Amino acid sequence: MIKADRDPMDRDVNRINNTDDYYDYHHRLIGGIQTHINYHKYVVSIRTASNNRIICGGVIIDKQWILTSGQCVVGYRRNPNSLTVWSGTDQLSSGGENQTVDKIIFTDGADLDKLRNHVETITYNIALIKLKLAINLNGQTIKSVKLTESRPVFGHYIKLLGWGSVNQSNSVQNKLTAGDMYYDNNARKWCMDNYPVQQFCLYNRVYGVGTYDHGGPALYHNPRVSLVGIISTGFTKQIKPIQEDRPSVTAYYAILTDITEHRDWILKKTGI
Repeated sequence: MIKADRDPMDRDVNRINNTDDYYDYHHRLIGGIQTHINYHKYVVSIRTASNNRIICGGVIIDKQWILTSGQCVVGYRRNPNSLTVWSGTDQLSSGGENQTVDKIIFTDGADLDKLRNHVETITYNIALIKLKLAINLNGQTIKSVKLTESRPVFGHYIKLLGWGSVNQSNSVQNKLTAGDMYYDNNARKWCMDNYPVQQFCLYNRVYGVGTYDHGGPALYHNPRVSLVGIISTGFTKQIKPIQEDRPSVTAYYAILTDITEHRDWILKKTGI
């Protein structure tokens, strides 16, 4: 992740002039800090079984069930056991336990062709992974996370976790990274104008998300940790401040698949 030079709550950034902005889609987790698995025991990495190459992040919701982005795993739906899920580690190069994937489940409304082609405004960008064997939820480095029952409150920060690079190199990050993004009315309005109802948006001047963060969790603390979203995509946006003599600034947006829109489907399919 890349560190920005201005406060994410800068009021000039939050007041968007839609006439003068433009979009730059990126493929990196931007900003944030490296974190430890002891703080985020429910995070996993999804990798290819043949060469241990990471494809996306994911999150444990039960001992045999993982949630991730549909775009991440749509190409493996006919051969799910070519994927493994690694848990209990904050590093890709060492540690952790792995389980082979048994099946991948998409929602009935999912457009698999659009998921495969990574269409930015895709609906139902979510998938359930069932493991062949249950994960040992030891509580020390591995545990499940609770599904939220409601969206977060406006004006609060949401924590995102992923494996994307901390710089502009478009590469994977060996160490798990965390960053907070802001859920406000600007992000909500922009998301409603550009994305389906099954998704919601976050904003920040410091953190952004990209390819290797897709499928990772978005978490809300109120007062206990709950899963509010799955990372779908992200981009940067140049915003012209209200004051004409001020230079444009960069804002980062994250688009999340909304857990509240899929909670009943998740519970029905998994029985958790």
